[in-house]
Amino acid sequence: MPPLLSDLIHAAFADPGPIAEAMNVRGRVYRRSPDQIAFAQAVGRLFTAGRDPNGKGAAGLFESAAGTGKSLGYLVPLTLFCATTGQSGIVGVSSPGGAGQLARSELAMAAEAAVDLTGRRLSFARRYAPQDFLSRLKLEALLGVVEGGALREVLGRLRAFCDDSGLIADWVRDNGPLPGKLHPRDVALTSAFDRDSEVYAQHLPGADADILLVPQAMAVRHLRGGGALGERRFACAVIDEAEALPETLDHLSAWHLSVLDLPPSVAREALVRLARRLDRDHRGLIRLSDPRHEAVRAEVRAIAARLGGLDRFIAACDQAHGAEVPCLSWSASAAVPAFELVSREAAGLGEIGAVDSLCIAAGDIDEGLRERTGIASSHDAGGRFTPRRFGMLGFNLSPPAAPRPSPEDEATALNGRNPAWYAWAEAVCLRVAALGQRTLILSVNAADTAELARRLRARGVSRLIEHVPGERLSESLAAFRARPDAVLIAPDLWEGIDLPGLVKHLVITRLPLRGHDGLWMRLQAERLTERGLGVADVRRLVFEQLAVEARRRVAHGIGRAIRSSRDEAQIWIADPRFPLPDSLTGDARLGLPANAGYFRDFTRCIPERFRAGLLATWPAASLIDIAPEIEAEAPARRKGRSRRV
Repeated sequence: MPPLLSDLIHAAFADPGPIAEAMNVRGRVYRRSPDQIAFAQAVGRLFTAGRDPNGKGAAGLFESAAGTGKSLGYLVPLTLFCATTGQSGIVGVSSPGGAGQLARSELAMAAEAAVDLTGRRLSFARRYAPQDFLSRLKLEALLGVVEGGALREVLGRLRAFCDDSGLIADWVRDNGPLPGKLHPRDVALTSAFDRDSEVYAQHLPGADADILLVPQAMAVRHLRGGGALGERRFACAVIDEAEALPETLDHLSAWHLSVLDLPPSVAREALVRLARRLDRDHRGLIRLSDPRHEAVRAEVRAIAARLGGLDRFIAACDQAHGAEVPCLSWSASAAVPAFELVSREAAGLGEIGAVDSLCIAAGDIDEGLRERTGIASSHDAGGRFTPRRFGMLGFNLSPPAAPRPSPEDEATALNGRNPAWYAWAEAVCLRVAALGQRTLILSVNAADTAELARRLRARGVSRLIEHVPGERLSESLAAFRARPDAVLIAPDLWEGIDLPGLVKHLVITRLPLRGHDGLWMRLQAERLTERGLGVADVRRLVFEQLAVEARRRVAHGIGRAIRSSRDEAQIWIADPRFPLPDSLTGDARLGLPANAGYFRDFTRCIPERFRAGLLATWPAASLIDIAPEIEAEAPARRKGRSRRV
């Protein structure tokens, strides 16, 4: 690397120095970190390497554990490189909350450091995709068919929000995720004839900024040469939150066309009537390649032919085992059917030709991510960076004898869960609430949130704050900040929120595993079966893919507890499937079973500095006591003595 950029990076992170000053102005404490500086220097080497003599761009896969200072670690070399070369860069982020945090804080600080060290003031802007905006046209159409109830109320509020920013990310930030019956594509701006296209066009002037902050999917489309950011040339790019990259790639490989993206017609109304008829026997989706649905496939194909312009979908209907599987999906009481094509194969990042250098940054990297990106583990430009110290965590775990979330008898299930597990999770939350310190409870969905909130209120937890999807998240967070003994329970706070110094206890109610019946997972199972694998192997491989996403969410969830170097918190896990440290399973006196099966790798969600080394706290994890009334409900499993709290 030319000495100039290396020297500038060191100067930026000096104490005192530009980054330290920028953090102090914002009321944050700066601690110089050799690990962060090493990460920044590695990214700087990647950016200056550029293309090789054969014209191939440089790419690096960087693992930067929580507490390394990942955002500033890539933003400082990015801004300094752009300031000294006059070239431009892009940053792709998967979560709207993460993008907002970068724009307000880290990117602003890195740009200030570039001014101090180079004298050049960079411009930066957020760039949105059309589908990031709400569509009045779609919302008005939905209001015309959805009858009264909570869904209609939310649709009305979304329609009113169009007169505000109209950004779905802003709605989610203030109100939480869209209701489960409503897919974002059902309310998003995706049609050129939609009058809200004019609203989107108002956001395009920021496209000339030196650094663009864009959705991860838009960054990938541009990197592949799809022109998502126009004809403009960018020298370097960063894909942050790369743990979500496989999900982004799968989304981009799929094709979706809602009836609301089509002009009104008799054929369109015929598709709506068909979806309503199918809704009686199918759960929002029908795979048209299934021989059992041959009659439905013929009917959908005929409607597609009448609509016109759907040759790709019609071709997939005609190929029984083609690369793309045709589907019909619907949501919001079947009012919004859509044509879908889903790839049978897992999508990869592909050839990167639109930039000279690409930095892919993640908190945790596994072989699956390496395969999807196509970047070898031995790539010189990549690396792994872990802070020696950053915050302090203690761990309190459910014993293997505790009830599991999955019901043992579907007839007695509550919200699809084991009632005994609800009782156990309630007892864990009560135990933590009794400590009288600020507590964040991460639930998996709205049903779990409502059930646990009901139980906690019935047990006298009056300071409980329940965030209900559709309500303003900002109000729930303000109430949480206001009381030092507040207890906040929510299904949507696993990532994207920053509460430094506030969370003293964090409860993970259960592992956030998606169901096996999603379309893409069903297709993967089908593909593996066609290759000759047995049922057990297919289930194992499909579950492993689901577990990767769940581990990412758990790691992000744990990260909510340590947002600054001085944070100290206790982690409580109310799911007995979470593995135990070897210090517990290896103690013969306790009689605990060894970790086995799919869940062993969930220990990777614990930052490495807490798992190994002189300051490790994971080996000292404690088991949570089973209250007598819970123990009576627990399934008969092997029980042993344990170190308890």
